[in-house]
Amino acid sequence: MKVALVGLTLALSVTSAMAFDVQYGKMTGLVGTLVDQKGMDCCTNGKEKMITFPALKLDMPINVSPANNQDPDMDEMPEQGIKLMQLVLKDRDQWQAFKRWKGKRARVQCALFHATTGHHLTPVLCDVSDIRAP
Repeated sequence: MKVALVGLTLALSVTSAMAFDVQYGKMTGLVGTLVDQKGMDCCTNGKEKMITFPALKLDMPINVSPANNQDPDMDEMPEQGIKLMQLVLKDRDQWQAFKRWKGKRARVQCALFHATTGHHLTPVLCDVSDIRAP
């Protein structure tokens, strides 16, 4: 049992150490595969509903920290080892780019923010500004 716990701790430490560090609110370029992801939307008129949402499956995990570590915003919870992020697509051009790159590797420019509602289906979300070739 002790060996298993030591192995698990070591594996988690290595995963965090291999992750790329980014901060909330700052424009970041992330590379991964664009996918349709299924998740449970908890707040549709009080009824849970399985939905499909646009997401970025990262090539390399990220660790996300507050923009200001000295005085962190309470909505900027630190997260480690993030591998999947819900994408916030704001207009038709972004949706078309997502559809064009879906299933392929792409570079997504976005600002990150922490989930705050039941409609946010991953711990960290990506407010997209651009989708292009990696």
